[in-house]
Amino acid sequence: MILAQHMVRTASVAGFEDEFIFGTVIIGLAVIPAFLLPAQAVVQKEAEPGFSLGE
Repeated sequence: MILAQHMVRTASVAGFEDEFIFGTVIIGLAVIPAFLLPAQAVVQKEAEPGFSLGE
C-alpha cells in the first residue's frame, strides 16, 4: 500500500509518461489476479483428498 502511494506521487510529479506507466501497472495488478484466481481454483480442486497427481 505504501509502495502504491509512493508510485502515485512519483507519477503525478514526473508527468504524463510515468502516469501512463503507472496506469499500466494498475491495469496489470487488476488483470493478473483475474487470471490467477481460476488457476488457483483448479489447483485447489486437484489437491482435494483422494486425488493424486502422481498416480
